[in-house]
Amino acid sequence: MTNGESFVSVRDVLRVLFRRGRPILTVTIAATIICTVVVYLMPPTFEAANKVLVRRTLPDVEELSLSQDARQSSPIFRQLSQADVINTEIAIIKSRDLVIQVMDDMDLTRKRFDRVLGYRRHVRAAYKSVRGAMRSAVQEVKYFVGLATRPTAEEIAVRKHEALISDVSAALVVEQIPESDVVRVGFRCSDPALAAAFARSLCEHAISWHIEKLRPTGNLSFYVEQAEVARSAVENLEKEMAEARSSLNLIGADSRKALLVQHQLSAKARLNQIEARRFASDAGIAALEAQLVSEPAMITLSQETVANPVWQSVSMKAAELDLQRSETATKFSEAGRTMKDMDRALGGARDLVDRLDPRLEGKRVEGVNTVHQALRQSLSNLASERAALVAEGEVIKNQIAAFGVDLRALNERTYRVDELERQLKSRTTMYERCLRNAEIARVGEDRQRNRLANLGVIESAGMPLSPIKPRKWLYILLSAAGAMLLSICWSFAVELNDETVGNEMQLKEHLDSPVLGVLQRCT
Repeated sequence: MTNGESFVSVRDVLRVLFRRGRPILTVTIAATIICTVVVYLMPPTFEAANKVLVRRTLPDVEELSLSQDARQSSPIFRQLSQADVINTEIAIIKSRDLVIQVMDDMDLTRKRFDRVLGYRRHVRAAYKSVRGAMRSAVQEVKYFVGLATRPTAEEIAVRKHEALISDVSAALVVEQIPESDVVRVGFRCSDPALAAAFARSLCEHAISWHIEKLRPTGNLSFYVEQAEVARSAVENLEKEMAEARSSLNLIGADSRKALLVQHQLSAKARLNQIEARRFASDAGIAALEAQLVSEPAMITLSQETVANPVWQSVSMKAAELDLQRSETATKFSEAGRTMKDMDRALGGARDLVDRLDPRLEGKRVEGVNTVHQALRQSLSNLASERAALVAEGEVIKNQIAAFGVDLRALNERTYRVDELERQLKSRTTMYERCLRNAEIARVGEDRQRNRLANLGVIESAGMPLSPIKPRKWLYILLSAAGAMLLSICWSFAVELNDETVGNEMQLKEHLDSPVLGVLQRCT
């Protein structure tokens, strides 16, 4: 092999291999020993699997429609292949809820899931300790720098539980056996007893879940009962509404209501007129009563007058006093009265004369006052008319009250009919909804039975005797082959990059001169 040529001969390859044989063999042996040690220290993984047969319960094509009582029909056509059914069953078995249920029933913990038997448990403990310490150091650095917040104890527990669920779900092996309707349900872990128990428990829970889902839920019977109750209520409302409508007269409710309102308004107008006439009668009666008070019932027809003797005597006494005063004024008498006393007596007599009536009433004849009688007759007529108006007003008030009672009764019956119509509409809607819900429940149950197949365990999971991982000889051979290949590649890379002169040809090419002789290696 030369530097200027791209062709490599077999001889060159063999020469490189023989020249670099010792490091190639050393690297290969070292890698094989290291891989052997690592393989024997790796924890084993055991797998226990069940074989479950998936069988259809309904034909592939089925037509579902509403029952005879339903008012509308809704045909549903569906076609599911066996592959779809098997894929559905695989998804159900691998579902998170089913895995959590099995874990809860088995009380599976992280310590039990990662348990390793034999001497390898010390290696697993050391590995977990180192990994936990490294993770703790990284997290503490993140907390210190502020890239993360320190979680609480509850959050740490939730994270650990979620991580366990994820690891358990990843350890499940649920796959279809090719060219068959059999599904292989297995579980892998380092404990063979746990693998077998978990695989069997998972199949048992899946089968019980299918049985529970295939069993009628009771929704169909519930909605059917509700529909019957709603139908009875609709029939009762229809009868009651027919009776309420028949209770109304032949005249329409609106026409009768308008007629009652018209009669009521006419009666109120007449009542207003009567009240106005009654008020006028009350005013006339009050005026006549005032006139009767001022007009006497009896009047004087004739009367005789005579002279008043007292007035005459007082007048004579006053004349005497006047005469005496005049005499006294002409002559003075010691024994007579003084002028002052006489003037006083004369003034009193004159006052008395002025106050007294010179004439006295004698015999008087009285008779009936015709004006008073006419006023009384008019008052009596007005009173009679007022009483008639009051009586007529009471009759009209009774008529208005009767019209109001009839109108309220008509409104109540009309409102009752409207209310029954609303209730009938609501009940009819509820009845149709119950029918739809019943049909949906029936279709849902049929669809559930068609989607879910019957599961039967044809081969139960037994205790695995040998682990499926690690494959010791395969890993050792792969590591040896890889180490040998890498060392060979390294040897050729070194050989290609080596610029030293190794033979006569290379020397001749570098010096461009002929070779005269070759000295052999002396020992």
